[in-house]
Amino acid sequence: MHAAAKGHAVKEGPDRCLELLINANAALDLNCNQGWTAIHYGVVSNHEAAVEKLIYARCDPAEDNCEKKTPLDLAKQLGLVNMEKILNDPEDVIARCAKRYKNLTPSIGKK
Repeated sequence: MHAAAKGHAVKEGPDRCLELLINANAALDLNCNQGWTAIHYGVVSNHEAAVEKLIYARCDPAEDNCEKKTPLDLAKQLGLVNMEKILNDPEDVIARCAKRYKNLTPSIGKK
């Protein structure tokens, strides 16, 4: 799966790659060795659309890393006001994304 995702990322861009992974019900909420999830990386990259799509895919925006920092903590630390708004209201993000991203089919069973 990772090789295919990498190939799509190069060819079609990271946004399309993320959409493919969401539609494939990939495990997007896994942690790296430092406890970071994809949402942590999306926040520090200030990639609002990716963070919204990950929340829509039911990745947990409140998950903390090994330093006990949540994505919201990182957004505050970096002064990312729009990102803070996204992370503070995941239910609104899910509702907006359901209307905006008709091509995404996140797993309904995830919470």
